Amino acid sequence: MALLTFFAIGVVEMFIVALWTKFVSGSQVVASGVVTFVNTLVYFYVLDALLSNVHNTPVIVAYAVGCALGTMIATPSTFTMSFKKRKNVKRKKTQREQFTPIHEPELVV
Repeated sequence: MALLTFFAIGVVEMFIVALWTKFVSGSQVVASGVVTFVNTLVYFYVLDALLSNVHNTPVIVAYAVGCALGTMIATPSTFTMSFKKRKNVKRKKTQREQFTPIHEPELVV
């Protein structure tokens, strides 16, 4: 049961870390502060529990595998970083992109 618990905690912790990274990179100050608070609580619980089981290698491996899986799950997923709806901004074409020649002039040497 301890193996499954530490595996699940590893997945959740890395998911929280990925969420924190996305909030910080998006300049979401309050959201990143809340996630940091939750992550710190989880981290110290794990630290205390792993130090109590420092000689139990399978528990440490289960936690590490959970962390790896949590990272792999969270990395490609997208999180909403704001409650505001994002507007699609049309990119303005440059002058070169607007002009499309029918053919390229030949070089005479």
